[in-house]
Amino acid sequence: MTWLNQFISFDGRIGRKTFWIASLEIAAAEVVTLIAAVLSGSDLLAEGVVLIFLYPQFVIAIKRAHDRDLPSWIVIGFFAFSVLRDALIFLGWDLIDVDRDSFTLGFNIVYAVYGMALLFELGFRRGSAGANRYGPDPLGKS
Repeated sequence: MTWLNQFISFDGRIGRKTFWIASLEIAAAEVVTLIAAVLSGSDLLAEGVVLIFLYPQFVIAIKRAHDRDLPSWIVIGFFAFSVLRDALIFLGWDLIDVDRDSFTLGFNIVYAVYGMALLFELGFRRGSAGANRYGPDPLGKS
């Protein structure tokens, strides 16, 4: 698997180490690009940067879920939740002010719990041993 392919193709599985390295690479590139966008003074450009980096983050999470032999809908659900949250913020909802109403507080709690559970599942749990329906074991075990 080439380095770039791990960020664009949904095929295959990746182990925890690759997941963490790829996630950190994407995060670092996003931070640098986001800083440049913010310094340019364009909120729309900054939102665009966030959306552009969402795809490789999504690919990495799906591949890691494949290694855990989890259905893709678990990751899709979280990313859909993230896009909904970003859209609400972009449209003017103040999801940061949790004192505003119970919906905002509940939304943020569900989002945080879902994210932490997914992080634990993808980032810390061992992948399924041997080949599964998504491909061979990335650690080479049969």
